[in-house]
Amino acid sequence: MGNRESKQAKQSTAAAAEASAGTASLSPALDPSNAPREAALGEWESPITSTFITEKAVKLSDPYLRASDGVMIWLESRSNEGGRQVLVMRSPDGTVRDITPPATTADGFNVRTTVYEYGGGEYCIVGDTVYFTNFRDQALYAQDLGAAEPSAPRLVTHGSEERGERFADGSWDESRRRLVMVSEVHKDGSGAELPPGKVINRLVAVDVSSGQVTQLVSDAEFYSYPSVSPNGRWLAWMQWDFPNMPWDRTTLMVAPIQEDGSVGQATRIAGAGGAAGEPASAVQQPMWSADSSFLYFVDDKSGWWNLYRCQAPVTSTTCTAESCTSTAWANGAAAAEALAPMEAEWGFPSWNLDRRSYQVLSDGSVIGVFTDPRVAGHTLALLQPPTAGGSQWKLTQLNLGTGRQ
Repeated sequence: MGNRESKQAKQSTAAAAEASAGTASLSPALDPSNAPREAALGEWESPITSTFITEKAVKLSDPYLRASDGVMIWLESRSNEGGRQVLVMRSPDGTVRDITPPATTADGFNVRTTVYEYGGGEYCIVGDTVYFTNFRDQALYAQDLGAAEPSAPRLVTHGSEERGERFADGSWDESRRRLVMVSEVHKDGSGAELPPGKVINRLVAVDVSSGQVTQLVSDAEFYSYPSVSPNGRWLAWMQWDFPNMPWDRTTLMVAPIQEDGSVGQATRIAGAGGAAGEPASAVQQPMWSADSSFLYFVDDKSGWWNLYRCQAPVTSTTCTAESCTSTAWANGAAAAEALAPMEAEWGFPSWNLDRRSYQVLSDGSVIGVFTDPRVAGHTLALLQPPTAGGSQWKLTQLNLGTGRQ
C-alpha cells in the first residue's frame, strides 16, 4: 500500500514538472502569469512605456560642413544618455567619431546652452577648433580637432560660472580673434542670484586666448543672430523687447566695429516699425555675403517671411571714422531688395537661437528651404542673382517631392 502511494506521489510530481515545463514554453499571451488583470481607471500600467519608446532614439541637429576638406560635424541628443548632447564628426574617409568626451562622474561634458532656457547655438567651428557651451556650468570651452583624436576640452571663460553667465549663438570675428555671442547673466557683482525679470541679456565679445568677456550692446531686452561681417567692419544683430516674442516684432540692427573693438552707433535696417503707418514686422537670420558687400535677412513685412538684402555703404577694407559710420546705412536700409517675393515662408518661429533656413553662397546666390501652404513639406530651392541687364532673381526648385527641414 505504501509503495503504491509513493508511486502515485512520484507520478504526480512528474506531471507537475511536465506541466510547469509546458507553461514555460507557452507564448506570453497564453502564460497564466500574463492573464488579464483588473485595475482602477487611470492606474493600469502599460508595458509600452515612454522609456521603451525613446531609449534608443537619437535626435540629429545643427549640421556643419567644412567646405575646405568635406569634414561634417553635427549634434546628437541621445536618449540613452539622459538626453546628453554630443558633437560628432565625420571625416572625408567616412570615419565617424564622437568629439565630446564620454560622460563620467569627473567630467560630464554635455554640449547644451540654456540661454533663454530654450537654448540653440551651442557650438561654433573656427578652423580646426570647436567652441561650445557646456551644460553643467554654462561656460565656454574649446577643443582642437586637427590631431588624430580631438583634444580634451579646455575652459575659455574663467569665472563665468561664478557670474552665472551663459553663452550662445557665436559669430567669429577673425581680425580680433574673438567670438561675438549672446550672453545671459543671472548673478550680480556680489554673486547673488538676480530676481526674475532682472536677468541681463546682452551681446559680448569673448577673447578666445584670454577668456576676457567684453560687453558690446545692452540697450534691448533680448538679442539673437549676432553676425560679424567677413571684413570685420560691421556687426549685425536682431533684438526685441518684452512682451514681444521673436516672431511678433523684432528689429535688425547694424553698427560699425571701432578700431578698439567696441561697437559704434547702431542703425535700424529692418523690422519692428508700427509707427506712422509703418507695418510691424519680425526680421530674422541676418547673414553677410562673402565679400561683406551685402547683408541678407528674412522679413515678414509683406505678411510672408521673404528674403531681402541691402547693400553695405562702403566696400573698402579700411574702416575710417568718416566712412565706417552707422548713418551711412540709411539709404541702403531704405532700399532693401526683395529677392523673390512670394506667398511662402523662408522664416519660422525662433524658439531656439541660431536656426537658419538659408545659406549665402560665394557668388551671392542663396540656397535654402521655404514652406508653401499649398504644398506639403519644405521646398529646397536655389536663388540666383539677376544676370547683366536683368532685374529678376532666378528661383530653381531642387527637390523632387517633399521633405522635412
